[in-house]
Amino acid sequence: MAYVSQMAPYTANTIFPLLATSAVAAGKSCSGDTASMTCSIQWTLGTYDGKPRAVGQQLSLFNVLNANLIKFVEAPPVTQNTGGTSQGNPNAGTTGNPKIGTVSPPTTGDKAFAGALTGIFGILIGVGGWMMLS
Repeated sequence: MAYVSQMAPYTANTIFPLLATSAVAAGKSCSGDTASMTCSIQWTLGTYDGKPRAVGQQLSLFNVLNANLIKFVEAPPVTQNTGGTSQGNPNAGTTGNPKIGTVSPPTTGDKAFAGALTGIFGILIGVGGWMMLS
């Protein structure tokens, strides 16, 4: 919604009060000090709901707080018509005719090395599984 208020400025008077209300509600849903703060995802309750939460709820709070800062940005993102300079390139930045290299078949040494690595990882996975079960 914050991005929409920049790209369509006529919506700002409707969107900014909604963002502010969401930020206040999100802030009220948090509990604890700075070392052990946790937030609820149910902002409409007006208080922390007491359920254990993870970092996702705190990130939601920070997202809505950051969205309120968009009114302090001087200019909206540029577009092709307002100063954007991104140019398409069908060659993806390459010059001339890029050549695709050929892959040589694996040697006996390559196969032996791959077999050894497979064996080592198989043993490590087996030991790890045994340690988890015991």
